[in-house]
Amino acid sequence: METGKIQSTAAYMTSKKQIFICRALTIALCLLLTPGCVSHRPGFIPNSMQAAGPPPLTPPPGKCLVFFHNNTLFSYTSTAVWDGTNFIAAVANRQSAAAVFDPGEHMFASRFLGRCVSVIEADLLPDQIYDIAAFKYLYLTPVKRGEKEHDLVSQWMKDAIWVTRGPNAAAFETKHKGYIMKMITASTVGNKKDQLLHLAPEDHR
Repeated sequence: METGKIQSTAAYMTSKKQIFICRALTIALCLLLTPGCVSHRPGFIPNSMQAAGPPPLTPPPGKCLVFFHNNTLFSYTSTAVWDGTNFIAAVANRQSAAAVFDPGEHMFASRFLGRCVSVIEADLLPDQIYDIAAFKYLYLTPVKRGEKEHDLVSQWMKDAIWVTRGPNAAAFETKHKGYIMKMITASTVGNKKDQLLHLAPEDHR
């Protein structure tokens, strides 16, 4: 009797695994073969954005400059970047955006595919430059001194397709900022405090 139960359980788990693999392969094929699934390729610009010229390389006096990079190999989506409930940019793969901020504390949030991904508590110094990037996964993480990614920034800057907010950005911001506020609240005082990331003042270039 026990043997039958074990065999039945094993068969069930094998079946579940096979279903999962089939679904994963189906999604992968869709991303590879369906035009709509591969539209976020290098050169594609999300509809909330528009092409931009070369960014400033130094911040205005008393301000700080933050670069947001997407250097992942994933070509089917973009990562939206927020400062609190202010929409900053959406960067697809191999794209970067620059933004000038007042020094002090900021809560940067990123999301993709409509999901909460990361919240970064940043403390920015005046007259400094910081980098935040998606380099392993689709969510943004701080680029910190002493980490190998810190040495890759110059190449990311050289290879980047630069984007900035476009005509549809305001509508995008209005539609999603309520959810972004929930993301930030959950990561600061809610049930996701352990997932909060940090960008320290000394993590500038």
